[in-house]
Amino acid sequence: MIRYLSHNEIDKAKWDSCVERSPVGLPYAYSWYLDIVAPGWSALIKNDYDAMMPLCTGRKFFISYVYPPYFAQQLGLIQPDHHDPQLCNDFLNEAAKKFSYIEMKVNYLDYPYNSRYKIIENTNYILPLSENYDALKKRYSRGIRNNINQMDKCLKIRDITHAEDIINLFRHNRGNRYKNLGNADYERMKKLLHTVCLRLRGIMWGAFADNRLCAAVFFTEYKNRYIMNLSAVNEEGKKYRAMTLLIDTFIKNKSGSHSILDFEGSNDPLVGRFYKGFGSQCSNYKTVIINRLPPMLKWIKNN
Repeated sequence: MIRYLSHNEIDKAKWDSCVERSPVGLPYAYSWYLDIVAPGWSALIKNDYDAMMPLCTGRKFFISYVYPPYFAQQLGLIQPDHHDPQLCNDFLNEAAKKFSYIEMKVNYLDYPYNSRYKIIENTNYILPLSENYDALKKRYSRGIRNNINQMDKCLKIRDITHAEDIINLFRHNRGNRYKNLGNADYERMKKLLHTVCLRLRGIMWGAFADNRLCAAVFFTEYKNRYIMNLSAVNEEGKKYRAMTLLIDTFIKNKSGSHSILDFEGSNDPLVGRFYKGFGSQCSNYKTVIINRLPPMLKWIKNN
């Protein structure tokens, strides 16, 4: 039986045990992660935590809805030890009985299908790192290899101590494109990166030109995966192709490790082409939209 539990009814020890054993192998569904990105989240749970689906919920105009939170790329169905992609639909159908509007990014193992659902394909890029660096580099695009060969020698890669340095670099450059990100979102981002460093392992690298930070990346190490949660570059970093150097150096450092570099995106064709230039491959996941709003609200939402 699939039942709905409010936030306070969830047994977080059982929940996190299920996430830990899930073959999905992503950290986004941990209770502490969800507490940061979607405070007050609720869930659908089958039997005694045999399968689970986190629900990041809100309420507006007396309408309850499910939304995809910032900083959690893929959620969806979580099962311990195995994954039944068809079960995702049973959970979505249950969610649709309780919520008038659902927008959810499910994980790459889920297979949602229903004529009443709107399904959007999202692109993610991953790079297996089991081979040695020379073999991996042979799969780079000509443009990436040329950028590496022409790299300015003034650039130096070193560890970053404070996550705020990466966040500030992002906020004052690429962050300008994301008008919906406010102060509360950046505070949430800061708390998330700090917590990842405490509970898992966060890797923070920067590219410096004469001691000036011009590009930076934050990776979450989880199981056999390095997830590039946040990257930032300023105009000087673009001029020196600093992001190319950061990613190439990371690949060189982790090559032969039987791990996966997860670029965490992107649907942006230019960003996707850049990631693909390192020899990465697509690992698509889906956004599911279920709209049961009253006709007038549905029209407003769609327009």
